[in-house]
Amino acid sequence: MLGALHNRTHGRGEQIQVESALLAAGALILTLLIILVLFFGVFVIRAS
Repeated sequence: MLGALHNRTHGRGEQIQVESALLAAGALILTLLIILVLFFGVFVIRAS
């Protein structure tokens, strides 16, 4: 699996940049979602 991934991205700087940008965007969105869920959970617990 790792070998196939390396062969697919080897020699393609732009492809690696696009994938890393997508990963960074996904990580940012996931972090924001987790923060929202935690904040909402605390708010619900305090309200009840």
